Formats: sequence, C-alpha cells, structure tokens
Amino acid sequence: MNMTNNDILIRLRYALDLKNTEMVEIFKLGGVDITKEDVLKLLVRPNEDYLEEAGNEVNDEDIIL
Repeated sequence: MNMTNNDILIRLRYALDLKNTEMVEIFKLGGVDITKEDVLKLLVRPNEDYLEEAGNEVNDEDIIL
C-alpha cells in the first residue's frame, strides 16, 4: 500500500492529537490560507471516491474527524 499525502496528514494529526482549528493555524503559519472545511476534506481517506463509484456507501469510519 502506498501512502498518500492525505494518509500522512491523517496519521500526523492523530499522533499529535490536533484539532481541526489547530490544523488551520498550522497551515496559516506555513503561509497557506485554509478553512476548517478544507481541512476536513484533506482528512478523508483517498479511497472514498472509489467506494462511491463502486456503488458502496461511505462509512463514518472512512472519515477522520
């Protein structure tokens, strides 16, 4: 399994126990203007699109909050 940037971001967020608002602040420190909604989109596992195309429902477990 290849890790995507989203996978790495999800793991870092979990390991550092960061909240969505803290993620927004971290991105701002790096010069990236991002909203909380954008952070939530980044934290969706990449295979969600595949699941939707295959006709399967996306479980709550597929989204990291």
